[in-house]
Amino acid sequence: VKESNLQFYDHGDVYFGKFSLECVRISLDISKKAVDEIMNDNINYGFLLIRPPGHHANNHQSSGFCIINQISFLASYAQKNFNLNN
Repeated sequence: VKESNLQFYDHGDVYFGKFSLECVRISLDISKKAVDEIMNDNINYGFLLIRPPGHHANNHQSSGFCIINQISFLASYAQKNFNLNN
């Protein structure tokens, strides 16, 4: 679905509005920055209060108020960008 065509989408407990995908992009950018800072030893840990959350979605479906699984995305990001195996 193109974001410009997206007005409102109701998938049970997941709601998409006009700016939902932009919110996901912003939260992923912030999350990637935290991973970068941790992996580069600039900070010891991070705690992010972001919306939308990502802990209920899986790799192919939004669920539980979560549009995408940000933890899975960030794990893949860290593996790729910091040569991690697991």
